[in-house]
Amino acid sequence: MSPRTASSVGLEHYFDRVGVTGSNPVQSTEDDICPCKTFNFEVHSGADVILFLQRFLSRACQEIKMRTSYSIIIAALVVFASCKKSGVSNTGLIGRWQETESYVSPAGPTDWKPSTTHLVIEFRTDGKLLGLPEINRYKILSDSTIEVWSTNGNQNYTWQIRELTSTKLELWYSCFEGCASRFKSIR
Repeated sequence: MSPRTASSVGLEHYFDRVGVTGSNPVQSTEDDICPCKTFNFEVHSGADVILFLQRFLSRACQEIKMRTSYSIIIAALVVFASCKKSGVSNTGLIGRWQETESYVSPAGPTDWKPSTTHLVIEFRTDGKLLGLPEINRYKILSDSTIEVWSTNGNQNYTWQIRELTSTKLELWYSCFEGCASRFKSIR
């Protein structure tokens, strides 16, 4: 790239000789000055430096404003795209459920067995889970996953919803052997 000379000394006379009309004699007509390019300037007066700095900073500020605007728009789109609905999203879980079968393996073969406790649990709209002595809160993470918290709030567990209809619920709990319960609605 050849160095440019930005000087107003004699340029008016030069432009008159070559027939350039309508151009600013101190601004290059070949291509725009961009703050991203490397410049080589011969400085003939302090006014040349001031003029160059004004134009350079003006264009740099315009570019920064444009990039900032695009960044804000992109950040807003990412935030809106990644937002999830908070609170309860699966209202089919809300209500009272009575245990009908359990699936527990005490270190041996496992199969579904009729419930002996007939435990009744209730999922409330405010995120409370009633009927379990050690668990008292829940949050729906997806259509197939809920997170529950211990009564003292120190531990949380993830439960899987394997089946959910208006009359049936099948929950799989966190345990080593594989634990689950089937419930019927008692609304």
